[in-house]
Amino acid sequence: MSGAEFGRNIQKELKALGGKDGPKVLAVSIRKRMKAVVITPEQYEEMRQMREKLEALVVAQARIDMQDSLGHFDALYLRITSERSRAASEALFSVTGEDLANSHRPGATENAR
Repeated sequence: MSGAEFGRNIQKELKALGGKDGPKVLAVSIRKRMKAVVITPEQYEEMRQMREKLEALVVAQARIDMQDSLGHFDALYLRITSERSRAASEALFSVTGEDLANSHRPGATENAR
């Protein structure tokens, strides 16, 4: 609906808004560009409540995601600090050239010498 038409018939349009046979929402345009949306107070309250619920869901999901991440972190930390990991890292960083030479096995594309 145009802004001029809405302005000339504002009482009639607002009375019809949300009525049994009336529109549920009015989109008001000025110069063919939508400038306003008119809704009933009940629709506004419903939208406000939906926003509150959405915000609560976002907070709850963030909390769940954080707990999940903490669980993964704790499991990874326990693996990293385990005795088996410590022994493997000590063996990795204490390798000598001789150990590497003794453990080398030529691949299919290498010549055994």
